[in-house]
Amino acid sequence: MYNEPYNEKDLVELKEELADADIRAKQCAKDNDHKLQYSNRWAREHSRVRKLIKLIEADLKVQDYESGQVLVNDKFVVTLYNDNWRVLHRNKWYRHKPNVQHFIENYILKDAKDKPNS
Repeated sequence: MYNEPYNEKDLVELKEELADADIRAKQCAKDNDHKLQYSNRWAREHSRVRKLIKLIEADLKVQDYESGQVLVNDKFVVTLYNDNWRVLHRNKWYRHKPNVQHFIENYILKDAKDKPNS
């Protein structure tokens, strides 16, 4: 069910995707400036890729889980667009602050620190 974890080599491709999504999001916003409501899928993609890059750069084990979700350190399921997370095999979803670094330090790394060394 799980794919191979992301590594440093994947960061190059992801940063290119991030730049492409940024350009397309700005163009979409410009093209739809006259509308009151419109959907900008490239802005959402930019947000997803940016969060994924931050998780990988934090030197965590990150792998694809489901559409729009990643599995972090084989325990946490994290949504890339919304600020939601849960423990694997649990149904209760929690919210975290938009600051990804705060989430990493207060939940993921704190959990790793609290585990006894085996």
